[in-house]
Amino acid sequence: MEKIIAFIFLLGISFNSYAVNTVEFSPLNTIENLTNGEEIIALLKDKNLAVDLKRNKLNLLISADQVEASPYYAFAYYLILHDIELSNGKPHLSEKAIVDLLEAGKSHKQDWLIAEAKMWLATFSVRESQYHAGLTLIDESIALSKQVNFVHLTARGYNTKAALYFFQDQYYFALEYYLKAFDIFMNQPEDPYVSKVLSNVSLIYLEIEEWDKAWESNVNALSHVEQFGGDYEQVSAFNNNAAFILERLGRVNESKPYLIAAQKSAEKSGELRVQFNVLIAWLNYYLSTEQYESATLKANECIARSAKLAYRVFEADCSRMLAKALIKMGSVDDALNSLNSAKRLYKQIGTQSGYADMFNNYALAYEALGDYQVALNYQRKANEAEKDLLFDKRGKMLLNLSETYKEKYRLQKMALLTAENDAHEARLAEQDIREKFLCFFILVSVLSISLLAKKRYGLENDNKNLQTSNMELYKQ
Repeated sequence: MEKIIAFIFLLGISFNSYAVNTVEFSPLNTIENLTNGEEIIALLKDKNLAVDLKRNKLNLLISADQVEASPYYAFAYYLILHDIELSNGKPHLSEKAIVDLLEAGKSHKQDWLIAEAKMWLATFSVRESQYHAGLTLIDESIALSKQVNFVHLTARGYNTKAALYFFQDQYYFALEYYLKAFDIFMNQPEDPYVSKVLSNVSLIYLEIEEWDKAWESNVNALSHVEQFGGDYEQVSAFNNNAAFILERLGRVNESKPYLIAAQKSAEKSGELRVQFNVLIAWLNYYLSTEQYESATLKANECIARSAKLAYRVFEADCSRMLAKALIKMGSVDDALNSLNSAKRLYKQIGTQSGYADMFNNYALAYEALGDYQVALNYQRKANEAEKDLLFDKRGKMLLNLSETYKEKYRLQKMALLTAENDAHEARLAEQDIREKFLCFFILVSVLSISLLAKKRYGLENDNKNLQTSNMELYKQ
């Protein structure tokens, strides 16, 4: 399962709307009353404007002196600058804008601004797979947002916290926090986060291989975007999900229009992570439709771009998927090199989610080389990795679930665990069959060698007997 599908929407934060009521704090309420306030809010919400035009507008609307003087101008300036740099393919500069936002919050002594910055910094922790640091930041953000009654930020914090759990395979924790976020966002049904959370839930169903439920949830997300609108990131992510789910439903031939729509939106967004998601989606499509040369081209493109930007998760997954295509094409040595790269990257990242499939690919590679004993060893490693992941997920989903949500989502938990167990047990059964198949090949190989040796031994004895007979004849 490729978690990389729809990654940007899991962590992407949108300011298209805020849940506003008489008691909730929102910086937009103050900004709209500032000089050029309405234009600033419009620029803040516009995720689809060209980078150069957006930068020029930002510099015209907000001066350096205003950023220094007001936390509200600083809020708008640095978040718009973050969007610009991210769309411009400069993630390090976009992160610097958020670091500057945090410093502005500390300088102005504004807890709400510090909370906003920490929430964003938590999303950057995911890129380096620093989940513990990300959870620390997001907990601090949520606590501060509650103190100042910044309710929409609290909900966005829950969404980000859910994503951090999701990427650690802790799906029930993720579901709990997605639903907490959903409870808040539903106060305004037109809020774009409603569709985001709906699609987030579909990703959980993807991970546990409940394809029909995943499809239904993602269709609801797409319908919400069509009704209330959404930015290019959302449209791309939801279409990517649709293509991926169709492939798992055995309807891969229906997925191409969704991939094309996802790619168009990704290009318009300018967001690198959105574009990587599309690369992964196309790569899945080419592998599923046995277009291995096209898969190889996409995988190499993904590896080159992700290595340049130090996106190790993308690089590892694309290296593993490249190996699949190379094995099918008969380039086994190149496939093994690609798998070795993936293994090194997975160790750096510290994730188990790709290990089982990686070991399966090692088994296929050595089987193709006729080295059945090594293939069997890797197949057993794949089985163990799958079992470890299964029990790890079971434990993490059940442990320390908050009392408030235990009863409320008890039925969802039962359904999730049942589906999880069924999916993994089916896969383990399939892998056990492969293991027996490889054992059979090893046995056949050993018997063949034994028979050949016996045959040779018999021929040698015949030759010796013949030689002896000839010698006797010669003596006579």
